Amino acid sequence: MVYQTDRVLKAFEYVKAYLFFPKYCPGITNWKNKMAGKNGRGNPLGFTDAEKGKIRRGLKQLAKDTQTKPRLTYYRGRLDATRGINAGVIVMKFK
Repeated sequence: MVYQTDRVLKAFEYVKAYLFFPKYCPGITNWKNKMAGKNGRGNPLGFTDAEKGKIRRGLKQLAKDTQTKPRLTYYRGRLDATRGINAGVIVMKFK
């Protein structure tokens, strides 16, 4: 749960942080404590501006990685685009 009211951290209501940080922001340490807003002793702790920039770049990279791309597959002897905007438009018969 995100306790800080920051726009960058609001994204983690939709994205799982434990999957995001190791892959897209491996240089950020203690991210669990920073998201909670305090360390183990109860002292306040947060992300620096540089780390927030890394998170923004990581979120942009995540968006690029998760975009759907048209994929051509064969279905009952036809070449068919099964994903993307033009799904089902490209249909060709083979002899």
